[in-house]
Parts: sequence; structure tokens; C-alpha cells
Amino acid sequence: MSDKNVLIQVKDLKKAFGTNQVLDGITTDICQGEVVAVIGPSGSGKSTFLRSLNLLEVPTGGQILFEGTDITDPKVDINRHRQKIGMVFQQFNLFPHKTVKENIMLAPVTLKLMSKEEALNKIATFTGGRAAEELIFHSITTGASNDIEQATKIARAMVTRYGMTDEFDMVAMETVNNQYLGGDTSLTCSPETARMIDEQVVKIVRTQHEKALNILKENEGKLHEIAKYLLDKETITGEEFMEIYERNDADVN
Repeated sequence: MSDKNVLIQVKDLKKAFGTNQVLDGITTDICQGEVVAVIGPSGSGKSTFLRSLNLLEVPTGGQILFEGTDITDPKVDINRHRQKIGMVFQQFNLFPHKTVKENIMLAPVTLKLMSKEEALNKIATFTGGRAAEELIFHSITTGASNDIEQATKIARAMVTRYGMTDEFDMVAMETVNNQYLGGDTSLTCSPETARMIDEQVVKIVRTQHEKALNILKENEGKLHEIAKYLLDKETITGEEFMEIYERNDADVN
């Protein structure tokens, strides 16, 4: 596979417990969608290796890159990356009243809860770039394609999986297949219901697009200020953005 499909890179990984060298220079790549089995006798370091992949065991040497980020770097927020890594522990660490799938999904679901308001705000944010094009240039480009895709995914999940619409209430209309191997989905409803789902998705995205456009219209002056700042400085921090946004127009020279 090409480098862009590599999900986890392990480089010269070492782990020692005192004088006992359990892992000694392991190097491997794990690609997206790939199923990898770690096989070896008891005590050979299989569990230590797996626990090291999200720093449940802190390596004594080497690097672990997850989606291109070296998670062994102390500056990295490991909890943010753990949201994307499902772990099933051995023996009593599993919940006996849950299925294998439910045990795997427990941590990501718990850590990534999102309210309906937060989901709608995310969609509005994703439509902001297109709204800015319409407002400033009175035209649209292909630059918003990724944002459109992300906004549509969230809107569809709100309708089919999260029970966040009055029309379908708490009825699952979609199932996720191989959540950790690509996460493709399939509808579990009639063609007529699928058409209604599409209509709801369009309605949600369109409403949030209009919301983003109205916000930009109300703050068009600030939009030009921020654009001018970016032309001069090329980059802007969150603090600098908020300083410009909160500054009174009378303070602008």
C-alpha cells in the first residue's frame, strides 16, 4: 500500500521492565483496512506491544506514529488520539453483560458524545467556507468539497443513527459495518424511507448553510479585517482571531 494509507507506524520500538527487555527494536507498518494478527508464545511481549500502541505501556525507546503524529512525544495530547483507538482488554477487564462489539465501542462512544446542538454547529462550521465565497465573491468554487462531505456525513448520521429528528425519532435507519476497518454504512429501510432520509439530510445542511451565511453577513466587517490580517501575516492564532472579533469598530485605525 502507499504511504498515505499507513495508519500506524512503529519504528524501533523498545520496552523494558527493569533488566527484562520485552520489546527490542520492533518496526512495522499497519495500513488502513488491514487486519493484523500478533502471534507468539506466552510472555513474548504480545500484550505489551499492543498496550504500547496507545501508551497504556510507555515505551523506553522508539516511535509510534498514529495518522502521522508521533504519540510518544510528551507534547502530544494522547487522550485525543485514544478516542480513535479501540482496545479490548483480557480476562476480567471485559464487561460480561456487553457483546464484543459493545466492549470495543465503549471508550470511543463515551469520549465522543455530541449533543444535537453541537452537531448542528459543526455542520454550520463546515458550510462556512462556501458561505464566505457566496457573500464575498458572489460565486462558488470546488474548494468546499471536503467540507460538504463532512457536513453531509454528520447530517445523515443525525437522521439515521443518532435519533436526532422528529420525523424518525429513535429509530435506527442505518448500520455501520466494520467500524474500525473503514466504517462503511448501509441503510436498513425501504426505498421510500431512504428518499425521506435524503430530504431530511438536505434540509439540515441547507438550514445550517443559511445560518452560516447569516452569521457572516452580520459580521462582514470582521470577515474583511481577518482576511486583511491573513494577507499581512499569513497565519492567525485563535487568540488573535478572538482579539479581532471582539475589538470595537471604533478601535480600528
